[in-house]
Amino acid sequence: MEKRDLGIGFGGLLTGLALVGGLLYYTGGWEAFSPVTSKGSEVAEKIGIRIPETRPAPRVTETPTSAPTPSPGPAKGSTGSMRVKLNNLTLHRCPGYDCEKILALPMGAKVLLLGERDFTTGEEWCRVRTGSTEGWVSRYYLE
Repeated sequence: MEKRDLGIGFGGLLTGLALVGGLLYYTGGWEAFSPVTSKGSEVAEKIGIRIPETRPAPRVTETPTSAPTPSPGPAKGSTGSMRVKLNNLTLHRCPGYDCEKILALPMGAKVLLLGERDFTTGEEWCRVRTGSTEGWVSRYYLE
């Protein structure tokens, strides 16, 4: 390792520290990173940026339709059975990867679609039953 390599590394470190310091100064210090004491909205307002209010998306569910949908398995939103196409697919208590995990399903496990769907996470989630346990799985991993 040569002296210039150390100089380049040290220069990069100083540049990074300067950027972090500038960011902290611009946003109002360490408290700007705390959601309770954030000054981000105040700073945005001062420079003319409007931050829209965020609200949780409403839960969308569907009941089975009578019109058939062409697909290899049961129609979306219908009841029927499907198989898990991924090993250790997590069954969740509610739709979404951040919901409580109930159990892991092995590849090929048969699940019964209960007809309830949810799209609030931007992905299709289906309410299913396996044995006596009910929960939610991503439709992407069912066939």
